[in-house]
Amino acid sequence: MLGIAWSETKWSYTTKHPDKNTIGIGGIKRLWNAELRQNNIKLNSLQAIEYLYLKTGLKAYKGTIKNNKSYIKTKRCIEIIKRKIK
Repeated sequence: MLGIAWSETKWSYTTKHPDKNTIGIGGIKRLWNAELRQNNIKLNSLQAIEYLYLKTGLKAYKGTIKNNKSYIKTKRCIEIIKRKIK
């Protein structure tokens, strides 16, 4: 989740995304708002990133059909963080 948060916002909860339908630290699309709320998950949270990542997988979460660079960047961040944790 930290890799996604870093690649999206450099771990900033107050980032302004160019896409007005995207919010928060994880760059979460507003279309997920209702489902996250229904599951008592704050929209702008690492928990929201985890929930959507586990539900959709990284490629779907990052919208790689439109932007493969974003997927590659996030995947690299995740790999670096995993190496540093070990």
